[in-house]
Amino acid sequence: MKKFFYFQTATAIEGTDTDEEAIMVPVDSLIAIEPATAALIWMHFEGKGLGDEDGATNLISVKLDVTAANFQEFCRQISLFCNASGTSGRWTKGGMLVVASEETGNTKFFHSTVTGCDTIQIKTAAA
Repeated sequence: MKKFFYFQTATAIEGTDTDEEAIMVPVDSLIAIEPATAALIWMHFEGKGLGDEDGATNLISVKLDVTAANFQEFCRQISLFCNASGTSGRWTKGGMLVVASEETGNTKFFHSTVTGCDTIQIKTAAA
């Protein structure tokens, strides 16, 4: 079964095209994780043409708020989370792995190193 990461920045999804409120991306499209600051982490995913009529490759980036100076532990935990089998993850339903969700009344973070889902960006890669 294919696995997917789920991220949600909005407390409630409005369903407008003005900003990225939530996204589910294939785990195997993860290409990099980098610290932006001691308390912010970017996860970058290969977009595989998402949202682009000519099929150009896009970059999907998700910025997470994390506890300070825990980059290595975050990387360790996300590796364990995405490689877990069955329902060993706390917020796993089938192939959907909730990494971070800011939904009102249903806020979830896969590990204590994550404290918020800050930004979701979909960008067309530069030629």
